[in-house]
Amino acid sequence: MNQKTILSINTSCSEKFNNFTSTEKGGFCNACQKEVIDFRNWTDKEVHNHFKSTTQNTCGYFRKEQIKTYDNDSTHLKTNRYKLFNIGLASVSLLSLLSFNTAFGQTKAKPTTIQTETKNKEKQLENQSEGIIVKGIISDELGPLAGANVALKNSTISVTTNFDGEFIFPQPLVKESTLIVSFIGYNREEFKVSENNNIVMKMELTSCVLMGEVSVNKVYHSKPTFVQRVKNWFKNE
Repeated sequence: MNQKTILSINTSCSEKFNNFTSTEKGGFCNACQKEVIDFRNWTDKEVHNHFKSTTQNTCGYFRKEQIKTYDNDSTHLKTNRYKLFNIGLASVSLLSLLSFNTAFGQTKAKPTTIQTETKNKEKQLENQSEGIIVKGIISDELGPLAGANVALKNSTISVTTNFDGEFIFPQPLVKESTLIVSFIGYNREEFKVSENNNIVMKMELTSCVLMGEVSVNKVYHSKPTFVQRVKNWFKNE
């Protein structure tokens, strides 16, 4: 028997999730005295399994595309795109780290930290030419965002953030230059370079988010017999 779970939010919550007291699964809302579970980084399978196994009313914080019908036959094939990207990013980072370690072993150089490299880059830029040295930290709601791209508008010059979400732009810039910050799954942001060259930016997910009490409808369908599947096959011909 195939079970489908239909999720919906009849009335969205007007409270601000960022103002909630953090909990293990999300945040605690003082207005309604309930824990609000943060489902945004859950896979389809995890969301489906949660609502299949619970009988309690649930308040949740979702990406808009997560409020839908979940089918047993399909959710195990679907993986959250943000988690998939993070796995890919981690794999690339691991390969880069291995390459660095190989080069390190060949040259027998002394190990350097990210902080030392950042300071060295800054000193090199100061010696290049006059201009504004732009540096900063890019993050999201969960913390520093590694791999975000920071590019000078209408040019091919760019840099990516390190594991701590930090960056130093590779050349001094003039005042009012426009930098574009982008990352897969997040809104693209632009900012103008000013005398204040320390940038602290918080990225937001592209998709809309919904928060509120979840309405769950479970629908059961018997799987078709072999004869029914054959009949359906001929009907579709």
